[in-house]
Amino acid sequence: MGFVLFLAGLVAVAWLAVGLKYLPHFSFNPIPVGATLFIIVASVFGAEYFSIEATIPVTFDRVFLVGLVGLFVALVFFGYDQIQPLNLTDLLVFGLFGLMMISTFTHDWQTLDNLPISRLLFFNTMPVAVYIIVRNSRLRLKELKMIAAMLAGFGVYLSLIAFAEARGWTSVVFPRYIADASAQEFYGRARGPFMNPISNGIFLIVCLASLLAWWNRVNDRIKIVIVLLIPIFVLGIFSTLTRSVWVSLPFSIALVVMITIPPRLRGGVLTIGAVCGMVLVLGVGGKMAQFKRDKFVSEAEMRQSAVLRPLFAVVAFRMFQDRPLLGHGFGQYTNAKTAYLQDPSGKYPLALTKSYSQHNLFLNYLAEMGLAGLTILIAMLLNLSWMAMAIWKNRRRYLFARYFGLIMLVILVCHVTNGMFHDVAIAPMVNMLLYFVAGITTNLFTAAHVTEISAEELARQSAQSRSTLNPLHPSRNRDLSLNPVRARQSAGPSVKG
Repeated sequence: MGFVLFLAGLVAVAWLAVGLKYLPHFSFNPIPVGATLFIIVASVFGAEYFSIEATIPVTFDRVFLVGLVGLFVALVFFGYDQIQPLNLTDLLVFGLFGLMMISTFTHDWQTLDNLPISRLLFFNTMPVAVYIIVRNSRLRLKELKMIAAMLAGFGVYLSLIAFAEARGWTSVVFPRYIADASAQEFYGRARGPFMNPISNGIFLIVCLASLLAWWNRVNDRIKIVIVLLIPIFVLGIFSTLTRSVWVSLPFSIALVVMITIPPRLRGGVLTIGAVCGMVLVLGVGGKMAQFKRDKFVSEAEMRQSAVLRPLFAVVAFRMFQDRPLLGHGFGQYTNAKTAYLQDPSGKYPLALTKSYSQHNLFLNYLAEMGLAGLTILIAMLLNLSWMAMAIWKNRRRYLFARYFGLIMLVILVCHVTNGMFHDVAIAPMVNMLLYFVAGITTNLFTAAHVTEISAEELARQSAQSRSTLNPLHPSRNRDLSLNPVRARQSAGPSVKG
């Protein structure tokens, strides 16, 4: 096997040399586009699809990522890309990852069949690697359009597979492992290629946001196609049969609407939304905790799942009280919690949580990595939110680039909402998607690679309408990237790429 991998490496190096020779003629940077393709490949053709047993199992996505990182290093070496100066987000990402490494190797990292080191490598090291290469790559409107198109197309695939899976149409589900009944966890819900309905739902919502980013860039015929695709996405999201995913969708819509509409309308929209939310909760809120979802799980077990969540909080808080600063060690929750399952007062039946992992992202960080880990995590999420808002509010950016600020906000809403009810950090592709979009956001915020509208063109647009770049008024919203010739003619020296 080692010899086969060595030969594969030689072939990859040869193709890399050929690629570098013709790279100046490429019309796009292969790194951000390749990273998007990697996200798709890792989602669909991961370890469940193909794996070669080794010290570190060899899968398509891992080989893909090694090649992508190698290409990035070569591009930096030849001057096509360059390492950007560190900013606060970089420091928070590296600080959190460094704390994970220290926490892992200062505890028993071989416990539970090397669970801590596996989580460190596959659930965190790979996403951080994706963040690094995307954050430091040359990123222009051309790459952003390709990324949004690829994510939107991937979302259509996920939606159709989700609906087929939930309906039991296993013959049309691809890859076949998705419909494998021997993998009983979440069977009956739309697990998608992630084998997890939470991950599937988060991806569907983010891909839907990527689809909607095209709204002001296409003609009326394509808008009709987009309108027809939206119900397909909603059906896919509904097919996950996961309450936190369902809640994430209206929260994401509400956030985007409140950010993008004129301030004078926000009060009325907020009032209408609150009334509709109350009616919905009163109408179906009681039923959401009782309906049957998983084929191999009864309604009684579903109800017990909701009852257990307060108990998880009690266990995590007791663990935190013993080791408040650095926690019990990364990946050590399963072992460490056993000492906290006895309640002398008899008030909390904590032993019921023995066979479960922690069901809250933030409580798990608190138990495993203490206040230090939780503080860095929250600071990173808040900083990403601030940068995303800054990107959206920067009217000198092309509208399509600004929409990626909204996509970042959508994934943060999904991450936090689902993280309140599930430890999404142990869903590897959710982490991957978060760090991938975070890399794009940091790149857009700090680098000068994405073109900006020239001062002359901005003044002209402002004279035409007071609602410059208002996404709710497409006719008033002229994204110059629709017409590259016109963009070049009107752009000043600040326009690059």
